[in-house]
Amino acid sequence: MISSTAIWRFRCGQASLVLTKLRNTVVQQESASEKEGEPTGPTAEAARWLAGLELGTANLDAFEHWRDSDPRHALAFARVYASAEALSGLALPDEPAEAPRVEMLPRRHFVRNVAAGAVLAVGGSIFLGSRAFAWNHASTAVGEFRKVSLPDGSIVALNTDTAVSWQFEAARRRIRLDRGEIALDLGPGTPANFSAAGAEASLSAGRFVARLRPRKVDLLILRGRAIVTDRDKGNVLVSAFEEANLSSGAPLLTLASAERISRVTAWQNGEIEFDDERLADAVEEYNRYLSRKIVIDDPRLADLRIGGRFASADPESFFQALALGLDVRVIENGQGVHIQSKK
Repeated sequence: MISSTAIWRFRCGQASLVLTKLRNTVVQQESASEKEGEPTGPTAEAARWLAGLELGTANLDAFEHWRDSDPRHALAFARVYASAEALSGLALPDEPAEAPRVEMLPRRHFVRNVAAGAVLAVGGSIFLGSRAFAWNHASTAVGEFRKVSLPDGSIVALNTDTAVSWQFEAARRRIRLDRGEIALDLGPGTPANFSAAGAEASLSAGRFVARLRPRKVDLLILRGRAIVTDRDKGNVLVSAFEEANLSSGAPLLTLASAERISRVTAWQNGEIEFDDERLADAVEEYNRYLSRKIVIDDPRLADLRIGGRFASADPESFFQALALGLDVRVIENGQGVHIQSKK
């Protein structure tokens, strides 16, 4: 019977040999300036992380932080793991007759779970899917709208000029709003961590609308619930038909009226809704959807009020409402649309 100490020493030697073979490949792949000495760069770092995971000496939280901090790290680790799998089938010198297969299986399975991904053979080369390790991204241009299916079947809808990122793993779901506005239909499963501009919330299954504004995030709960953090009160529960204005300070919670919900969700039907809005604010909102911007030439018009529901992609009805209801002149040219006083 081989002792646990012998097993450990054998495994350390085996991992060291695999790492040495990997380094031979790494030196060829890294830049010419790194030909001398210890290889550096994502591939070399990935090889060292893999050896640490194999031996059980690596800090898993530190590894996941390194892996998630840059898509290149995730890709490098995926490639190194695939290479290690191929090398593990080679004969190793001085391997004991009773190789410690059984006792090391849990560690090997753990490492495989860490590196979980589909192995795809194409033209004799083996690639380990790395999408599970890195953040995935979707975005829209000005005036564009799109829906994206997430790995668990949840749906995220992106409003104009929006960017969103997500990372879904077996035990956690993370969604980050990088720019703009989303509507999220989140399916059942582990509570999702939602973040934007430094603010965070834990979301249950449900339906949510989030918009990133300067220095704050608007989070409307239509179904389900969210838990947000108040630095003075701790965790605060936000329920359906409530809205949280998240910032670096304490969240501001309000009950969302039917009118407010109608305005916040109008974009999902291709519309913009105003309710006695300042003309300056209405123009700012409309310009989110337009490549040719609207300009108020006369600052005296900024505080005029307007209401109504208009098509976000076609502002003609909005211009007609301005001309008729506010008695202003609307002039269109190649550079944009100008709103001027008739007087």
